[in-house]
Amino acid sequence: SNSEFKEFKATTHIKSRITPFIALLNNADLACEWMYNCIEFKFIDEASATKKTSYSINNAPWPVTDRDFVIDSETQQDKDSYAVTITLSSAFDKVANDDNYVRVKDLQGKWQFIPLDNGIVEVTYQLFLDPAGSVPSMIATTTVVDTPYYTLLNLRKIITKPELQSQQLDHISEPPANE
Repeated sequence: SNSEFKEFKATTHIKSRITPFIALLNNADLACEWMYNCIEFKFIDEASATKKTSYSINNAPWPVTDRDFVIDSETQQDKDSYAVTITLSSAFDKVANDDNYVRVKDLQGKWQFIPLDNGIVEVTYQLFLDPAGSVPSMIATTTVVDTPYYTLLNLRKIITKPELQSQQLDHISEPPANE
């Protein structure tokens, strides 16, 4: 891309089943507990269990104006590896602009959850976005480091919640138990 902004990709390993991660990403009530700088999050359209549109507002450090996002997500699971990929793309034009925020229009990314041996899941969060408007380079650089770090750190803590660990989803299959 010709953008001056950097894409990030962060990976970690977490002991869990696959389903709790998908349940968490589909839970608007918990979103701001683990997504870095999240102020507000809601689903504005749920076409199916695997296709959704969300609206969120993220806090930006002074003097930058807070950003809002409209994101389409689609969940797919590989039948052989049981890996789940959730693709993210901007849907900025699905919600009227709010003058209190700067709308992020250029965004694409993914979440990927790959089951490994011994009940470990490899979690990858990858995202490119152009924050739009005026953003000092120091803030942009800090955000591209802090966002994946704190999001995955918070994810590691919240995924242990019993209500997430006990989730079952019709569209997500768990790999057979490791022998």
